[in-house]
Amino acid sequence: MDTILRFIWRSILTFLFLLFAPAILLIVPLLVVHYLPGDDAIGLLKVLICVFGPFACTFWFLLSCEFPKFYAAARDGGHVTTGVGFHLKAIGEMVFGFVVSAASSLYVGAPRFNVASTESDSLWFIEMYFAVFSPIFLLPGWRMLKRICAGRQACRWCREAVGAVNLDKVGLCSPCHDAALEEKETDEEQEMWIHKVKFELHDKAWASDLRRGRREALKWKRRVLSLH
Repeated sequence: MDTILRFIWRSILTFLFLLFAPAILLIVPLLVVHYLPGDDAIGLLKVLICVFGPFACTFWFLLSCEFPKFYAAARDGGHVTTGVGFHLKAIGEMVFGFVVSAASSLYVGAPRFNVASTESDSLWFIEMYFAVFSPIFLLPGWRMLKRICAGRQACRWCREAVGAVNLDKVGLCSPCHDAALEEKETDEEQEMWIHKVKFELHDKAWASDLRRGRREALKWKRRVLSLH
């Protein structure tokens, strides 16, 4: 029983460390350098960030890769299909995050591991922090690049990939183009329906979606008409 409790306790501590590692690995070393310059603890902290940093990066890199997928599924009322491919992809993301983090930290931290001044120590920890978590910092850039490349082939409204030749001048597919032009600036029937959904059916989320849809349609209608 004691063995199980110790395992659970260590697992909880490990999870808490990984969860708060981005703050711990930056704040604690800088505080030690500031209040205890030249102390032997600085060397120990350098070793610890080199050893545990890549593991913390792997944990957060996996969360950063997969969280948007689960968030989108929960927002749209769907679910994420898991299987062998899903787990293999997750393992690949973990391996990539660990290898890139370890290589970056070795490249940045090793040449100036033994530095003397307080300013150099602080700069070393800051540079090391960005090196350790470099895969996470590069992830938004990669997503933006993918979005730009995919956006050239996908409708800007419904996000369906239909090919660049099937998009109009503002980037809408044919159904979205027609739907935008058909939207009325003042639609009393639609407004009455939204009012009924909100106050009679008591579904504020649905009414909000309908209202948002009208705003989107009118926005794209004005963009289409501005080019004519």
